[in-house]
Amino acid sequence: MSEIPALLTKARRYLKSAELLLQDGDYESSASRTHYAMFYSAEAALLTRNLTFSSHRGVIGAFGKQFIKTRVFPREFGRELNRAFEMRQLGDHESTPVVSDEDARELLAQARSSVVLSSIGSMRCVDSPIVAFRPDVTGCCDRRDSLDKMVCGRTAL
Repeated sequence: MSEIPALLTKARRYLKSAELLLQDGDYESSASRTHYAMFYSAEAALLTRNLTFSSHRGVIGAFGKQFIKTRVFPREFGRELNRAFEMRQLGDHESTPVVSDEDARELLAQARSSVVLSSIGSMRCVDSPIVAFRPDVTGCCDRRDSLDKMVCGRTAL
C-alpha cells in the first residue's frame, strides 16, 4: 500500500505542473498533466482493492466498474477521467493544436475538484458533497462536516 501515497503525491505534483503549463500557454501539455493527475488518483483508488492494470484503458475501465458504476464516486469523475484521456491522446498525437485554453482550464478545474489530493484528500462522493478518501482506512469514505471535524459517513472502498 506504500504505492498509494506515492501516486497521490505524484497526482498533486502533476496538477501543479498543469497549472504552470496552462499559464505558459501550452494547453496540450497542461491537459496531459491533468490527465495523469486524475489517472494516478484512479490508480491509487484501485490499489485499495489490490487491483493493478498495465494500460490506461485498463485502469479507466476498472475504475469505472469498481467505483463509478457502484456509485462510490460520482459519474462526473468517470466522465472527466475519460475526457481527460481523450484530450491527452489528441494533444499528444495531433500535429496541430487541438486543446484550447478553455478546454485546458475546464479540465484542470474539474481535476482540482475531484482528484484525490493526499492520503486524506478531498473528493466528491455521491451522497455527500465533500468527503475524504482515506487509503489508510480501507472501506471508509468520510464526510467532512467542517474543516476540522471528520465523520465517517458510509462504506465506500
